[in-house]
Amino acid sequence: MPETRLNFKKAVWGNKLFWIPVIFVVALIFSLFVFIAPEEGGEATFMSMAIIALIGYFYGPGWGFSISVLFGCVMFLIHGRMPEINYLEKYITSIAGQEVYIGELVDYIAGYGLMGFAAVSFRKTRGTRYEFLLSFGIAATLRFVEGALNCRIFYEPMYGETLRDIAYCLAYSFWYIGTETLLSCAVLLMPRVADCVLYLKKAATEKYEINRNYP
Repeated sequence: MPETRLNFKKAVWGNKLFWIPVIFVVALIFSLFVFIAPEEGGEATFMSMAIIALIGYFYGPGWGFSISVLFGCVMFLIHGRMPEINYLEKYITSIAGQEVYIGELVDYIAGYGLMGFAAVSFRKTRGTRYEFLLSFGIAATLRFVEGALNCRIFYEPMYGETLRDIAYCLAYSFWYIGTETLLSCAVLLMPRVADCVLYLKKAATEKYEINRNYP
C-alpha cells in the first residue's frame, strides 16, 4: 500500500472528528434531493434521515442526539417555509402567537433530533448485516409519531371531528416521513448497502490495523 494512502487511513480510521463532519455534509447534500414537498410543510428527501442517523449508530446517543438536533436546525434554515419576510419579523410573529411557525421549527429540530435513537441496538442483531436497518426503523417510527403530534398540536384541524383530525395528521405525517422511511429501508435492505454500513462503522469506530482484511 502506498505510504500516503496508509498514512491517510491511519489518520481517519476511527477518528470521529473526521467522520462526523463528513456524514453531516453528505446528509445535507442528500437532503437537497426532495421528491415530495407538501404545501403545509415538510419534505421527503432522499436518505437524509438515514444518513444523519449513522452518527448515533456509530457513536452512541450523546453524539447522535446532539448532531441530529444541529442537523434539524440547519434543515430548518434551508427548507423552512415561513412567509417571505425578514428573520426578525418571523420570530416576532412567532412570539406573538403564530403557532404554526413554532410548529415548523419544532418539527425540524425534534423530528431530526429523534434520529439519535438509531443508537439503540439489540443483542440478537448486534453486529449483523441489518442491525442499522432495525435501529433506523425505530428512530424513523418515532419521527413519524412526532410529525403526527406536531400536526395535531400546532396546525388548525382539517376537519371538525377529532377522529378525522387524527386520521388526517397520521396520513399527512406518513405522506412525507413514511415515504422517505420506506425508500430508505428499501435501500438499506440491499445486501451491498448493508455490508457498506458495517464497513463504515468499523472505519468510523475502530483503530486502523495494517493486517486488517480490508483493502
